[in-house]
Amino acid sequence: MRIKYIFSTIQLISNTSYPSCVNCKHYIPSVLSDSLSKCKLFGYNDKTLGVITNHYTNTCRKSSNMCGKEGYYFIQKKI
Repeated sequence: MRIKYIFSTIQLISNTSYPSCVNCKHYIPSVLSDSLSKCKLFGYNDKTLGVITNHYTNTCRKSSNMCGKEGYYFIQKKI
């Protein structure tokens, strides 16, 4: 169990060259938790409720059809 935790930490550290969603102009922060933040760029229109539901940033970064781990659609926020 301990070895699995160490491996996942090393894997996270190796991805430091990729841009962070926090610095992207499409980032929607969550009041509750960073893991609940969303992306303005990816989502779907719920026609029954009439609202647009955005995908979580974690989902967007895991999917190669969206931003992917490389951050294909990353655009730096203007300061």
